[in-house]
Amino acid sequence: MRKQLLGAVVAATTALLGLGTLPAPTAHAATPLGAISGTVTAEVGGLPLDNIKVVAFQQLTEDGVTGWGPVRFAETQPTGTYVLYAEPGTYRLGFVECAQACADPTYAPEFYDDVATVAEAKDLTVTDNEILPGIDAALAPGRLVSGHVSEPDDSDAANALVAAYADGTTSPTYTAKADADGDYALVVPAGSYRFGFVDAPREHGEFYADKRTLATADAVPVDADVPNLDIHLDLPQVRNVAGGEPAVNGIPRVGDTLAAAHGVWYPFESGYTFTYEWFRSGSAVAIGAGATLVVPPAAQGGDDHRPGDRRARGPYEQHRDLRADHAHRAGADRAEGHRAARDLGRAQGR
Repeated sequence: MRKQLLGAVVAATTALLGLGTLPAPTAHAATPLGAISGTVTAEVGGLPLDNIKVVAFQQLTEDGVTGWGPVRFAETQPTGTYVLYAEPGTYRLGFVECAQACADPTYAPEFYDDVATVAEAKDLTVTDNEILPGIDAALAPGRLVSGHVSEPDDSDAANALVAAYADGTTSPTYTAKADADGDYALVVPAGSYRFGFVDAPREHGEFYADKRTLATADAVPVDADVPNLDIHLDLPQVRNVAGGEPAVNGIPRVGDTLAAAHGVWYPFESGYTFTYEWFRSGSAVAIGAGATLVVPPAAQGGDDHRPGDRRARGPYEQHRDLRADHAHRAGADRAEGHRAARDLGRAQGR
């Protein structure tokens, strides 16, 4: 059974051009060019690692969403060294061992400098006709987490999205996408994680095991490979209905009363509980609680007075960024590289 590995970079087609100085400019090489170089080794033992995929990410905007997207690719040689060529600009670098059909990983993916997500990675500046050296990585041992995602009717949840949350985090640390059979696999370092799942139509989603929120999800220790981490998506996905967003009624003047309407939520059922906090625009300090607010003098100077709907977020809201991760990027020359990096680059920065 073929498993689609995500949360890692798949094979990039860009070949290494070799170490050394940059190619001399020619009449046909008007585009400025720089490079990033380094060595990738094993964190345990320090052995140089061959065939590690190196992916450069840059800030991209697509469909109004700005985030770190894969743009340049390279691969390490038997000595563990690599050179990645790129136009001058700011980049962030990711490293991953496994290809798309990887079922027996040795090393976990990471970003420079020794962080798990592109959002945490360091900016690297490439300049014209210069090599930025010493951008090294030491990859930790990897653990394979795999399983099957099914819909409420027991059918395969094709293309379901999967996220692993490291302890103490509220944003996905590693992400995956199930294949057409609902099977998924992702590689993570040893540790404790909570896992969230949502189907492709985003109608059903939950956290492991059978929990509606990340806060109540079961922690899964990953000291070795974890097979058969299956999930049956039988919890309806709670989400705000378009056109039924929370709203504020009233005029934001000192002494006047504002009222918050909680909006319309799917599934359409009773039993929801809402709590509220009010904030002066541009401030993180709450100025009131409850469904109504008598505007206090402390609120003067703000542009508006918006309530914060404190309903616990489900996988749909917490996985919004994952949607951008799997967006198709046109361009045959980069298509394979994008498939390689769509989950390593989270999007996470979107």
